[in-house]
Amino acid sequence: MIANNYQSEIPIELLIDLHEIGGIFHKSEEKVYKGLGKIQIIEKLPNISIEQGHDLDDGWWKEDSLENEIKFFERIKRVILKLKEIAIKNEENYTICLITHSLFMNGFFSILTNTEVLMNSKK
Repeated sequence: MIANNYQSEIPIELLIDLHEIGGIFHKSEEKVYKGLGKIQIIEKLPNISIEQGHDLDDGWWKEDSLENEIKFFERIKRVILKLKEIAIKNEENYTICLITHSLFMNGFFSILTNTEVLMNSKK
C-alpha cells in the first residue's frame, strides 16, 4: 500500500496500462471496480506525472467487464512501445523502474523474449 503524501525527488510517471490482467476485481465477485481517481492518486503521490488525455476523474479502469487475454497482450505491447519511447528521448544513464504484478511481468518478458506465457503462476 502506498503511504499518503509520498514525497520524492525521483520523477514518477503513471502508466495506466501497467497493471495486472483483468482489471480490478475480486475473485469471489463479478463486480468490476474503477480504481483510484486522479484526485486520490495525486493525494498519495503529489509529484506524479499523468499523461495528457487520460480521464481519471471516476477511476483509471474504464472497462465494464474483465479484460480478456487478447486485450491483455495488446496492452503489454503498448507498454513496451511506451518504454521504448521513454528510452529514446532520455539520456544514456536514465533509469526506468516498473512496479507491477507478476502475471503482467510474465506476459511482458514472454513477449520480449518470444517465449511461452505462463498464465497460471503454479506452473
